[in-house]
Amino acid sequence: MDQDPGYYLVTAEYDYGCRMLRGKGFPVPGFHPVEACRWYAFLRYAGTDADPPRPYRPWYPDFEVPRGTGGGSDPDPTTGAVFDTTVREGWSVTEPLHAAPLAPEPDLRYYVTLGLKGPTDVRPDNVPGTRGRWYSDLEDRRMSWTNPLTPVLHTKGKCGAEGVPITNVPENVTTIELVINNLSPTEHVMHLHGGYFRVINTAKFEWCAIDKPECFMMPQGLNPCPEEDRANGDLNHTWQWLPDYRPNVDKHPIRTPWIKAPLYWGCKYNEGKDKPHQNLQTPLYKDTLSVWQRSWSVVRLEATNPGMWLFHCHLQPHIPLGMMMVFNVKPSLQPPIPETVPTQGPCPVWSWADKYERMAEEYHRKARAVGKAYGTGFGKGPAKH
Repeated sequence: MDQDPGYYLVTAEYDYGCRMLRGKGFPVPGFHPVEACRWYAFLRYAGTDADPPRPYRPWYPDFEVPRGTGGGSDPDPTTGAVFDTTVREGWSVTEPLHAAPLAPEPDLRYYVTLGLKGPTDVRPDNVPGTRGRWYSDLEDRRMSWTNPLTPVLHTKGKCGAEGVPITNVPENVTTIELVINNLSPTEHVMHLHGGYFRVINTAKFEWCAIDKPECFMMPQGLNPCPEEDRANGDLNHTWQWLPDYRPNVDKHPIRTPWIKAPLYWGCKYNEGKDKPHQNLQTPLYKDTLSVWQRSWSVVRLEATNPGMWLFHCHLQPHIPLGMMMVFNVKPSLQPPIPETVPTQGPCPVWSWADKYERMAEEYHRKARAVGKAYGTGFGKGPAKH
């Protein structure tokens, strides 16, 4: 380190939230004002005798920005690359330590769509969580997640998994490409279990970047996206209801009614125009990727780790509303489920045949003991006296 000892400020900023601060911003419909958009921590140099920073209030209405102490009160200028993966250029600022170029084509390509299924209006008699369901699923299926009756890892998806968006990857496939189209006005932070993927391409929409919150309100029929690339998240509900919201004008809140608008759409990946921008030489490794609003990304992954692997949005409100799918990878090589692992539901665990036989034998043994104790022959009816 080339700085003087002290406490140095570290700042994390949610850019989008800074445009919706209570008393300072104007949220888009469906969003409420936020109390803070910046979070702070301090890097403490070992051996410093500087006092710790004083307490501060970074939220409404103060929005205080803390200061470091010691050398951190007036740090020397730093240099370095701007690393912003919300723009295409950010993905080429750095590269993997060990380059591993990818083949021109994958073994298999899936088109995955992120979107919302209507209707979205909510009434007092609706079952919670049944209206306005999110999904992340194959383009031609678009199923919202439904909990299986028995864990899919325990059944390989062959029992109790009706309505669950499972994608069975062929056993002879090694490399998969996912073309992910976000057909909604919100960002989705997509996370893969069971391995990494490599980001080979992302959209470049200057009209819908992180500093363009007005993109949220662009209707499907009036926007800069080429008409041939526009697509709706739900063809049966192209106009969706947006809930009321309460923006602040100065110190006075205003409440708007529910409105209906064609806002759940996206600008899809176009292979002819977008494929030339892909990076197959030095793509970064990730297990989580922010797919920006109305945008797309393309990733490659190795389907070599046997298991049932979730691919889901990591935004907490979207998980219980169904934005999950699962990849069934190499089921013939999936390891047995330990008999000490809890399970549930009516379906048998695929690897517990011996356990079920032992359980059946134990039930029969107990039944025979009961029959003997009460003077009955097991399976022969009551004894004669």
